[in-house]
Amino acid sequence: MLLSLEIFGFKSFPESTRIDFDDGITAIVGPNGSGKSNVTDAIRWGLSEQSAKILRGQRMSDMIFSGTAQRQAMSYAEVVLTFDNTHGIFDLDFETVSVSRRYHRSGESEYFINKSPCRLKDVNNLLVDTGIGLDGYSIIGQGKIDEILNEKSDDRRLIFDEASGIVQYKSRKAESERRLERANQNLLRVDDILEELRRQAGPLKQQAEDARRYSELNDRFCKLDISLSWEQIKIFENQAKEAEDNQNILTLELIDTEAAVAAINKHNSRLDDEISELEISVETKRKAHNELSVKLADTTGAIALSREKESSAKERLQQLNQEKIRLQEQISILCNTAEDRQEHRDQLQKQNKIYANRLSEAQAALQTAASGLSANEKETDTLRKKRENLKDILFQVNSDLQSAKTENSILQDQLNISSGELSGDQSDLNRVTFSVEEAAAQLEKLKAELLRLELAADKAKADRISAEEKLEQINKKIIQLKETERQLAYEEDTLTNLELNFEGY
Repeated sequence: MLLSLEIFGFKSFPESTRIDFDDGITAIVGPNGSGKSNVTDAIRWGLSEQSAKILRGQRMSDMIFSGTAQRQAMSYAEVVLTFDNTHGIFDLDFETVSVSRRYHRSGESEYFINKSPCRLKDVNNLLVDTGIGLDGYSIIGQGKIDEILNEKSDDRRLIFDEASGIVQYKSRKAESERRLERANQNLLRVDDILEELRRQAGPLKQQAEDARRYSELNDRFCKLDISLSWEQIKIFENQAKEAEDNQNILTLELIDTEAAVAAINKHNSRLDDEISELEISVETKRKAHNELSVKLADTTGAIALSREKESSAKERLQQLNQEKIRLQEQISILCNTAEDRQEHRDQLQKQNKIYANRLSEAQAALQTAASGLSANEKETDTLRKKRENLKDILFQVNSDLQSAKTENSILQDQLNISSGELSGDQSDLNRVTFSVEEAAAQLEKLKAELLRLELAADKAKADRISAEEKLEQINKKIIQLKETERQLAYEEDTLTNLELNFEGY
């Protein structure tokens, strides 16, 4: 018996609504559109109806309250059906059984039995034999009566079967038939396996016979193997003793070899250090060599430049010598000219004195002889002109003499400067020549030192290669010794196993 129906967010029920089905309630009445059919739809939906069309919708989300102008839409719908189980209709130890269904707009569905999460299958199994199925007579929606009356007899029989509670037995019968079919299939499979085993029985018997024969031969082999004499065991013991002695000898050799290897490694490390130092020294000398090479190149350039300067200086000196000779000749000529001019000057001075004396005499005569003024004035003008001419000649001679002295001084200065430049160039040439010779000597010394270091480095590398070869030979010998030791250990283990296996014989 359905005790109550709780609806929340389902279709036209946005608020939580509870309907109790007490005794005497036979119908729910109300005007059109009040939600009467939604009550039966809620009951059907709570009983796990999966078709939205049967519930008068297009999709399952239509079951959720979609909202109005005054209320917003709900995010999920929930229906709870509570049944009376005092008569044991449901196979549960509860007086009341509640079946709940909740659906979210995201498409997620939840089912509960007595508020415990469960599966849709669990709800269907609970309701299948109660007569409260989805198509049972106890839930009849709008138009369902006409549908029942108009359905075929087979479809109507299904409704009666569900209402009478025999659907559960039909389901169990179908499940039993499926199990029986699977059992028959398993029997067929077992028959196939037995047939296969029968086909394998012959070869297996042969294999069993071969195993038995092998066991007999193995027992016989063990008996023959045990019959080895004590003399052979002694031989094995002696071989083991000899192998142990050889192992001890090899161990001592291995220790000595490892010590030699350590010494070689130490020597090799020392050689590496020496090589590193030599390489650093070689690199330093090489840098110095490069610097000296650059300096030598610069010095060579300076020498070439100095030689060019020397050549130019020689040419200049030659030119100056020629100029000196020319100037000396010119000075000599000028000196001769100056002497001639001095003589001419002396003569002019003498004539000037004579003319002065004559002038004095003329003036005296002028003063004493006023009568002969006209003749004397004329003579005086003549003498005055001659005097002026003599003064001009004397001034020209003095000017020529001064020019000759000035030119002689200039030529003498040029000669001194040329001699000084020649002396300076010669000194620079001597100094550069000395620097070049000194740099060449130092370069030769560095070349000799570099050659010595390279020879020492080559010798150190050769010693290192020789040491590495010795080390490789020693490593090979160590490997051989270890292989021999392993072989002896294997032989010793073999003899030990033989002694253990033959113990008591």
